[in-house]
Amino acid sequence: MAGFASTMAGMSGYSGRLRKELGIHRSYVSHIEKRALVKLYNEFYKAKR
Repeated sequence: MAGFASTMAGMSGYSGRLRKELGIHRSYVSHIEKRALVKLYNEFYKAKR
């Protein structure tokens, strides 16, 4: 899981650039990220069935 944590830590710079480029608030970026993670989780869960 350390690889995942370091990947997510590297994403913070990307999120900041994306937020500034799109002109959206940090909380909305978090909302989008959360939705993306839920979708990924659901796809993995479906694949295991």
